[in-house]
Amino acid sequence: MNVIRYADNIVVLARSKRAATRLLESCGRYLENKLRLQMNAQKSKVVSVVARKHFKFLGFALGKNRNSVDIRAHGQSLAKAKKKLKELTSRSQGRNIRQVMEKVKVYIRGWIGYYYVADMN
Repeated sequence: MNVIRYADNIVVLARSKRAATRLLESCGRYLENKLRLQMNAQKSKVVSVVARKHFKFLGFALGKNRNSVDIRAHGQSLAKAKKKLKELTSRSQGRNIRQVMEKVKVYIRGWIGYYYVADMN
C-alpha cells in the first residue's frame, strides 16, 4: 500500500477496495489528530485505478500501467501551461526579446520543478 499526500490531499493506493477504505479512514484520523487538518468527506472517495484510465490529483493524471502506477501531467495542466506560454510570448506587449525569454525561462523552470516526477514521454 502507498500513500501520496500533499497537505490535506491524499491518494491511497491499495490492492483492494476494503484495504483502501481502511487506509483512507486511518489517514483521515492522522490528518485530524496529528496535523490538525480537516479531511473533506465529500471530496474523499475510493476509486479503482484499474476501472478508470486515470484520475486527476494536484494537476497530475494518475493511472495504472502494466507494472506500476503511471504519473503524468494532466491534459488540463498541459493546456494551461500552453496558454500561459502564449500569453508570455505575445508580441503585442512591446517588450524586448530578453525580457520575454527571461519570463518564459522562469515559468518553465517552475513548471518543470513541479511536474518533474511525472512521466514526460
